[in-house]
Amino acid sequence: MINNQVVVFDISFYQDNDYTPYKVDFSIMKSNGGDGVILRAGQNVWIDEDYLDYVKNADNIKFPRGAYWFYDSRTNPTIQADLFADVIEQSPFPALGLWGDYEETYGGSFRGQVNFKTFLDRLKERFPGKSVGVYTAPSYWIVNTTSGYRVNFKSFPVWIAHYKVNKPEIPLPWDNYVFWQYTAETEGKKFGVESNELDTNVFGGSLDDYKRYFLLEDYVPAEPSNGGTIGMYKVWSTQYNMTVRNTNAIGGTGLVSVPKNTVMQADRIEPQSSGGLPGDRWAHVTVSVNGISYTGWVAIVHNGVTYCNYELIVEPTPTGHVVEVFIDGVLEYRKEL
Repeated sequence: MINNQVVVFDISFYQDNDYTPYKVDFSIMKSNGGDGVILRAGQNVWIDEDYLDYVKNADNIKFPRGAYWFYDSRTNPTIQADLFADVIEQSPFPALGLWGDYEETYGGSFRGQVNFKTFLDRLKERFPGKSVGVYTAPSYWIVNTTSGYRVNFKSFPVWIAHYKVNKPEIPLPWDNYVFWQYTAETEGKKFGVESNELDTNVFGGSLDDYKRYFLLEDYVPAEPSNGGTIGMYKVWSTQYNMTVRNTNAIGGTGLVSVPKNTVMQADRIEPQSSGGLPGDRWAHVTVSVNGISYTGWVAIVHNGVTYCNYELIVEPTPTGHVVEVFIDGVLEYRKEL
């Protein structure tokens, strides 16, 4: 878990660099706080080239996995569903279920809500009693379905994609989500993939809810280190007036508004204190505004949005040492670690 939330990533062959002998390392993904992964099984009539390798590697460390199929309107939905089902049957059924990914804009003859449902219904026929759901974005779903027909998808859970918001919009017929994909910009290599960026999702409930929903009674998450980095940094925003808060959380009390392009001095950078999304980072800063000095926290990254740039001035010093910063021979800063 990360910041007390159940975190699940989704990946495809794009997360594997074909020019190296390596693939995704799910042990790194798990040890850094991931609670599961949803694997792209294919699109149209193509099986994802890395899917079966990913399945084997995830299963080797008992890492919960699901599977999704990128629906393509240029090919019959039943044919696509059967291809999806055929590849799923080559290994144990994914604990995190099957998902139809609806986001394409090819404009093929099999586009639209009736074909969407035909695809899902065929999967339910092939896997009765198993979880089959919808992945989509609110804007896409509203444009590509009609209000009178949406009720037909009520029995299929939703995995919603909605970026750079504090709370996702959930379109009808649903009133809650199973997963929320809130960013595609998580640092990939930190979580064992070879791509620079990584899609990241949170589960719509607690860890106990997650285990009950997906029948993962024996699942035990790895608790990542939640520590920050200590050093000396310059922090500034070129786009936003930043609020310095009394704690590293968006609900913290605002102390002062700092105009954009103002350089602040920070002594450490840490994750959000509680309840933040994975990837949230905050700087503990000191800044002077109108002749008054303030010390508090500003968001560097929140909800997948980068608010501030930062630059390391003095390398972090190992615990048990003292950080001292001299400017023109004068001791300006001292901190015992």
